[in-house]
Amino acid sequence: MPPTLANGKICYLEIPAADVQRSGQFYEEVFGWGIRRSGEGGVAFDDTTGEVSGMWVTAGNVFSLYQEPSA
Repeated sequence: MPPTLANGKICYLEIPAADVQRSGQFYEEVFGWGIRRSGEGGVAFDDTTGEVSGMWVTAGNVFSLYQEPSA
């Protein structure tokens, strides 16, 4: 099924975790998310719908919000 693109819809997340590898494994096993691991230790994901993706982070902002300006 193709993505349902809509204004205001969440499509990207950064999930804070003390152990990104372990957190990625948990979400993969429990929620069935597709997990991508990089050679530098990064862990990214795609949810089961293919409409939300993101990655785990270990430091920095816990929450940030970005809104594209109206055209």
